[in-house]
Amino acid sequence: SLQLLTDLVIVCLLACIWMFQDSGKSGVAAWPFIAITLAAGSFGPLLYLLVRELRSGQKGAVLQEGRSQGAKV
Repeated sequence: SLQLLTDLVIVCLLACIWMFQDSGKSGVAAWPFIAITLAAGSFGPLLYLLVRELRSGQKGAVLQEGRSQGAKV
């Protein structure tokens, strides 16, 4: 119905605003995920969260590896 569509549009717009603001902090480009959100709904924010976590996990692994190598030297 129209109410369900309106709710979905509002949630997707709020998610787009959040992704745009969060992209500055996380370093992940938001535009591809905003386009996915506009085309496919909630798949955009889901993919954004996955990519953001994967990138932060890689940064954490690099930092952890650097610390462990520093301890060996």
